[in-house]
Amino acid sequence: MDLSKAFDCLPHDLLLLKLKYYGLSENALQLIKSYLTDRQQCVKIGQNRSNFLTLYKGVPQGSILGPVMFNIFINDIFNFVHHSNLYNYADDNTLSSSHKDLDVVKQNLEADSISLIQWFSDNKMQANPDKFQAISVGRKTKDSNIDFNIDNFTIQCDEEVILLGVTIDFRLNFDKHVSNICKKASRQLNVLKRIGKYLCKLGKLNIYYSFILSNFNYCPLTWHFCSETQKS
Repeated sequence: MDLSKAFDCLPHDLLLLKLKYYGLSENALQLIKSYLTDRQQCVKIGQNRSNFLTLYKGVPQGSILGPVMFNIFINDIFNFVHHSNLYNYADDNTLSSSHKDLDVVKQNLEADSISLIQWFSDNKMQANPDKFQAISVGRKTKDSNIDFNIDNFTIQCDEEVILLGVTIDFRLNFDKHVSNICKKASRQLNVLKRIGKYLCKLGKLNIYYSFILSNFNYCPLTWHFCSETQKS
């Protein structure tokens, strides 16, 4: 489920209200309020700069508290999903449903998607149903050509989707994902080969572990169930 600039859209007053509901003391609330409010920003294009305006939304990105406050803000979203499973990672939300009857799956996902879109609207966040992705797992399910009608948009099931950097295909063999990370690692190795003469052994190892090996260390428990072809 796609959101527009989720971290920049959190209203300060609603965030503070949720923090109060979760039991923060008045002193803690005042401290966080002082941290969030009276921040200003402007837009600069070339040598031209707009006037500074006070921010009433958003949490500071690149900070430790920013993601924590975002997670607290979005935590009650789970109370509005009644028919499906919700998987949440920061501003990335994914619904799943399984049933012998595909019509039931369709109804469950459509109902909960509409419910979440309403939750986003009530919490001053912008969902983009036209950018939602859907995938049906299994050949028989894929051949059924199931689609979803959500907020006047028709969402077709794709053969593969990208979720948190992992390419998931309808067969769940992860051939495309393994191919992608191998190509990426190959390009990085070529770059390391070209600049290697300017680096000491330790420098090469640091680059290798940080940029190349990390491709294969990201979510291996998900994609290591790949086909025998990719394992070889």
